[in-house]
Amino acid sequence: MKNKNKLAIVSILSFGLIFSACNKDEAKDNKSTNDSTQKVEETKNTPAATSAATSDTEKKDDASNNNEENVTKDGENNKDAKSSVSLSDWQGDWNSMYEYLEDPEIQSAYSTLAKNEEIDEDKAKEDYLAKRKADFAGLIIDADKVTFLDNFPKKDGKTIGEGTYKFSKTEEQMLGEHKITWNIFEATNEDAPYKYLTLMKIDPNEDLLHFHFRYGNDLDEILNKESWFPTVVSPQTTNEQLIDEITE
Repeated sequence: MKNKNKLAIVSILSFGLIFSACNKDEAKDNKSTNDSTQKVEETKNTPAATSAATSDTEKKDDASNNNEENVTKDGENNKDAKSSVSLSDWQGDWNSMYEYLEDPEIQSAYSTLAKNEEIDEDKAKEDYLAKRKADFAGLIIDADKVTFLDNFPKKDGKTIGEGTYKFSKTEEQMLGEHKITWNIFEATNEDAPYKYLTLMKIDPNEDLLHFHFRYGNDLDEILNKESWFPTVVSPQTTNEQLIDEITE
């Protein structure tokens, strides 16, 4: 009987020790988990982490703002470009330079041109005439309306076609080492003789008041005619100015 009591007491004590040890291990595990959680929270809340998170957010905001700003600027630039180009910039009466090129007074220019380009004089003249070739002799530009004439305006040129044109866009091209800009206008009336007019700006600093242009119904074809530069000049143009233009 005594032995049984002793065994019972020993069993109870052993169970108590095991239970105590389990509680200690659980407490350690809980403490470890709590410590880890606390460290993670502390790391998240450190100034460096907070600053990094703020910086990432600011970068995203800046990128978004920059994209919006660029889109806005591009839109404004396109709008400004369209509003700054008007057909009235070329307003006036104009004579086709091509109509002067057979005048006896300027034939000496082709000899000089041939020497400059080191080619035969006949070839020099032929190429230059092809370069300035136009299917009309005069132009009258009034606001957004263009009248095409069979002679110079001041020589009672008759109308062979009329068109109302609106600015569409600009196109830049490289001509040798020089960049040129075409201002492209599109006809708004179906009976216009040409769907497109592409005009270069008038350079007010040049002695000869003139501008180069192209025309036609296929814009790609117009822009790809690299050696074709029809030109109109002021009605007050002199022979000396024409010779200088040919031989420059």
